[in-house]
Amino acid sequence: MVRLKGFCVGNGLSRQEIMLFRLLLEEMLLSIKQHGFPSDAPASMDVRIIILRMQTADAVHYKSTFGVNNLTVIIDQSHTDA
Repeated sequence: MVRLKGFCVGNGLSRQEIMLFRLLLEEMLLSIKQHGFPSDAPASMDVRIIILRMQTADAVHYKSTFGVNNLTVIIDQSHTDA
């Protein structure tokens, strides 16, 4: 988390933006683990790839409703090489 905070500070994020970014990243990683890996398998993810992918997003929306965090990342595949 220290490196993540350093990354955020280095990119000019405010304290509130850093808190939201850390929450967003935690939620994304948990969702990827839950939906992308067998439940009994260890998971390894490269956060740098997630951050790069977020930078190419057409829209990112986050909201918390009744204690449930919702993150929507919209990436128009016609704008990417992948």
